[in-house]
Amino acid sequence: MGESLRQASNGAARDRLRAVLLTSLTTIGGLIPLLFEKSLQAQFLIPMAVTMIFGLGLATMLVLFLVPAFLAIGADIGALVRYIFMTPNAPTFRELLAGEHHEKRPEINIEENDVAEPDGESFDVRRLGAEPAE
Repeated sequence: MGESLRQASNGAARDRLRAVLLTSLTTIGGLIPLLFEKSLQAQFLIPMAVTMIFGLGLATMLVLFLVPAFLAIGADIGALVRYIFMTPNAPTFRELLAGEHHEKRPEINIEENDVAEPDGESFDVRRLGAEPAE
């Protein structure tokens, strides 16, 4: 059916951790010797190496920590909007403050014979003469 927001963001960060760290650390490790080079040619490349090292370090931290945090902030804003406009699946004020909306699984309300269309409408499969998929 789907995972809660907290489970999904933790799982995604855990899955991407190894790949992101390995690529960033190998690139940074390859550029570090250039920082200690004293030749005249290397003096022109040192600012580029410093920029790449700090850029990769910052991008690594953003991908692993800030993106899941932005997803959680977006969920908070969405839950607040649902609470303000009193939609049927809106959290209560207490649940909103406690962050319980992060633990709920997404609800999908599609009937067995309905098929979602790209334009947001749905139609009954039986109208086409086809049997619904099991």
